[in-house]
Amino acid sequence: MTRTVLSGLAAALSLGLAGCGGDAPDPREEPGAGAAATNAAATSDPAAATASGSVPAPIEQAYRCRGLVAAALAASRVIPKDQLPAELAALDQSVLDHWNGKMGEIAAGTIDAGEEARLMTEATRILVTPEELHAELPAIRACVAAAAG
Repeated sequence: MTRTVLSGLAAALSLGLAGCGGDAPDPREEPGAGAAATNAAATSDPAAATASGSVPAPIEQAYRCRGLVAAALAASRVIPKDQLPAELAALDQSVLDHWNGKMGEIAAGTIDAGEEARLMTEATRILVTPEELHAELPAIRACVAAAAG
């Protein structure tokens, strides 16, 4: 069953990310990129500052929220409904669409391709277990509220 859940999550995440960051480098091919992604994953606060401090906070928030919401949507499709927080069962594509639009709107011409690739790599998340999803719930709530506000 775990294998089926993981396969489903991988498929859902692949579909969700297919149109996002096609030019982003594969972190497996860049030395140190995995460590950067791991460090970014440890801080899921959508308003967290970047390591370099060179990216404006709204851009950082858009990338982080897009990553969290995409992961939450994918997880909500593969994790059994009885193990999902009720508010995530109601999460829909419109929140992800908001953050995708925000990324394009505020990042265009503001950051270079290397910085965009770094942000995309750091913000991409996979939430496989209910425990991981629950741990990220406060940050996901903040992203949903920011999208609504």
